[in-house]
Amino acid sequence: MKRMGIDVGGVLKEHSHESNLHDGETRWVPKAEWALKRLHKIRKLYIISRVHPGHTNAMRNLLRNSFVIKYIPESRWFFVPQRIDKVTIMQQHGIGTLVDDRRDIIEWVKEAGLCGILFRSKEYPNWKSIVQELQESQRYIDMQE
Repeated sequence: MKRMGIDVGGVLKEHSHESNLHDGETRWVPKAEWALKRLHKIRKLYIISRVHPGHTNAMRNLLRNSFVIKYIPESRWFFVPQRIDKVTIMQQHGIGTLVDDRRDIIEWVKEAGLCGILFRSKEYPNWKSIVQELQESQRYIDMQE
């Protein structure tokens, strides 16, 4: 099964100040749970997210107490101090695709010869567009086998 990394801020969870990790006011991106429920059947999913120093435990607690834990086990959560480190995690763990909402990260991913999906772009404006394309490509692969 192909491996796919997913960022948290702006992709699964709406962007907010880091203080919201602690206040219980998390707003999830529309259709994020719907997407994970479908994608985990056709991809081995990972969390690859930049987290400010000292906030990793808060992020882990947030994800443990959310729908994310149902589809992505904690052993596949990676939090990095610098955005560029996401590429290193992908290379070390054989993760071929990353969904992220930052153009610079997607460019780094592509420069490394990997696949990047720019979330909330013209091509991929929402989770429905990503799930649809990945499901279609999976059906094509299944037909070839």
